[in-house]
Amino acid sequence: MASNYSPLTTHVLNTATGKPANDMQIMLHRMKPDSSWEILREGKTNEDGRLPGLLAKEEFSAGMYKMFFDTSSYFKEMNISTFYPYVE
Repeated sequence: MASNYSPLTTHVLNTATGKPANDMQIMLHRMKPDSSWEILREGKTNEDGRLPGLLAKEEFSAGMYKMFFDTSSYFKEMNISTFYPYVE
């Protein structure tokens, strides 16, 4: 298996173009015991709309996770207005 294997993955597609959404900022969070969120990783999607290597298998544990997709910046870069500034 590739060294960037992660048990948690994402694949972002731009449904307007039918193509992968490359260069979109994503933040991965995990809920802490006090119900606040901690950022575990952040990065930008690659040309295939993926962010490989989010978490190593050893880092992944049972719990509540969320991903923050910065759609506002993604569409602004293409001079397109968007209704949703982010998606979680």
